[in-house]
Amino acid sequence: MMKKLIFKKNILFVVLIFLSSCFHSKDNNSNAITELEGVWETGCLIWNDSVIYGIETMAFISNTFTSKLTLYSDANCSLPGIAEESTGNYLIGNKIILSSGQTVNAIDENITRWSLTSLDEENTFSSNVENFCEYSDWETNVKKDVSDCHVYIGRKFNYGIFKYDGDSILWGDYATGDGITINNRPTQLSSKKYTRIN
Repeated sequence: MMKKLIFKKNILFVVLIFLSSCFHSKDNNSNAITELEGVWETGCLIWNDSVIYGIETMAFISNTFTSKLTLYSDANCSLPGIAEESTGNYLIGNKIILSSGQTVNAIDENITRWSLTSLDEENTFSSNVENFCEYSDWETNVKKDVSDCHVYIGRKFNYGIFKYDGDSILWGDYATGDGITINNRPTQLSSKKYTRIN
């Protein structure tokens, strides 16, 4: 039980800085949107320098997106604990030159829906005991809309950056800017690579 509670607290930390979908740019860069369209996925990676592992899949169609992050308690990503999904729309903005000299794209996101799915019985039990997101009827493998949960209520918009790296994409490192406001975009790129799978 304690392991699961610790696992869930780490999940909440991931949730608070999680990258999702886009909105506010004035530069409608249709070529960039065309390049971004498709499905991109990470491998099994450590998330946020913790004992939590995850695989994230992001799908872009026209100006809409769906992003799914599945978190695991093992390094092989074989023991899933929870899946977080966000949907919304986005616009790609102007180029930005970082202090490192790298040129990246601005991306502004409007997140319209957050959902969570508990993927194991112990996590479901602890979520119900703690009344997580004010729900006490969590069920394993059943998706629940949590858009109005206090954890997500302040994450309706996200201001980020990204850069194409061959057949992969690098997104902004949210440790260098939380992306909550347009003036607080990440100032560096993360090392996590998202590879096109479709």
